[in-house]
Amino acid sequence: MLLMLSAPVALWACPGCKESLFDPGGLPQRLAVAKGYALSIGLMLAVPLGLVGGLTALVIRSARSKRG
Repeated sequence: MLLMLSAPVALWACPGCKESLFDPGGLPQRLAVAKGYALSIGLMLAVPLGLVGGLTALVIRSARSKRG
């Protein structure tokens, strides 16, 4: 994750997003497709982070309840 955040230029090099922006004909539709790609990638990155965060919170809460 840290590697992805340190190289934002490489993240913009997605072939599907890049190809959809090359042709100026129908630009609003192509921009919408690129935005859809970006949102789906963001969602795919958020799901594992949410799972790890949720499991971490569960373990911490369980440890605190056993201690107190």
